[in-house]
Amino acid sequence: MTTRTLPEFTRRQLAKALGGAVLITGIARSTAQVRAQDAEPVRVVATFSILADWVQEVGGENIELTTIVPAGGDAHTFDPTPDQVASVAEADVIFEIGL
Repeated sequence: MTTRTLPEFTRRQLAKALGGAVLITGIARSTAQVRAQDAEPVRVVATFSILADWVQEVGGENIELTTIVPAGGDAHTFDPTPDQVASVAEADVIFEIGL
C-alpha cells in the first residue's frame, strides 16, 4: 500500500488558507471584545469577493467591509475608484491572498 502526499505547492497553499482562517477567527474574537468598549465597527477591506464572503461570515455585524474587486471582476484588469483607494488607507485590517 502506498501513501500519497500533497505536492509542496498545495501544502503551502493549504497552510496559508488555514493560517488566514485562524487569523480571521482571532480578529473576530478580539473585535467582539473591542466592540463592547467601542461603538464603531472595525473597518475591513478584502481584496476580492470570495475572500470578502469569508471575512463577512466571521466578522458579522462587528465589521464594516469594503470589497475592492467585486464579484465577476478581474483583479488583473480592475482599476480601483478613488473611494476604494481611500477605504484601503482608512482600513483597520486588510485581507488579501497572494503577493
